[in-house]
Amino acid sequence: MPIRCCLFCSTPLTERGPETAIPQWLTDYLGVRHEDVLQAIAQTESGTLRQQRTHALVEAPICRECNDGWMSELENQTRPLLIDLMSGQRSLLALSPEERLLVGRWTAKSAFVLGNSVQTQEEAVPVDHPQNLKEISDTLPAGVGVFANQHDHTGQFSYVQKNHWLRFSEVEQPEHPGRYKIAFQLQKLLLLVAHWPPPTRLVVAAATHVPVWPIETLTPSYYSGIELPRRHDSRSLLMRFSDTLAVLHPE
Repeated sequence: MPIRCCLFCSTPLTERGPETAIPQWLTDYLGVRHEDVLQAIAQTESGTLRQQRTHALVEAPICRECNDGWMSELENQTRPLLIDLMSGQRSLLALSPEERLLVGRWTAKSAFVLGNSVQTQEEAVPVDHPQNLKEISDTLPAGVGVFANQHDHTGQFSYVQKNHWLRFSEVEQPEHPGRYKIAFQLQKLLLLVAHWPPPTRLVVAAATHVPVWPIETLTPSYYSGIELPRRHDSRSLLMRFSDTLAVLHPE
């Protein structure tokens, strides 16, 4: 049996840290520590859900040094921001550039851990993305975008990995094996980590995606054909939040 290694530093896991897919402080805050949570995975071609199940939040493949070091520091720095955003006490639009970087890095870290539970190659996060996140503290891996929104929630936590993309290009483009979308909902807060390797450009949907990272001006798109979510239904909104992020292929 191959030896499992830390997701973020590739150290053999002779001694794991106590980290779970979602940090213990957050599961306690949400009241889901002893509950099963929704995980949904979709087919690439159609976006149809291939797998939808509930399961306990399992121990993550993270070494003690990473867990007790840079990840612990990131959790401590980001926790007050997340609580205010999850509860709706603070707007996403009020975040400073420094706070956006913190939220972006925390979201990417959490998405990489959640995505690690999906073992098929089609949905895999490139192995260098978690490692780059650890090694470079002032940015995110190239081509990775983090987006957010806030809503009136009906659930505490849900998660979806839908590698389904709306694509803008006059020329048919091949799928890229390094692309992924990982979205999750924490009370009022919707978060999405997405990657399609450069030189493509991520395209947000108007009134749907608030860019967290990178800090740049993005042109919103307006398009029809997207099924509207059930009003205030967190799971339905999370699906639409993932579906409507598009990619623009350069000519």
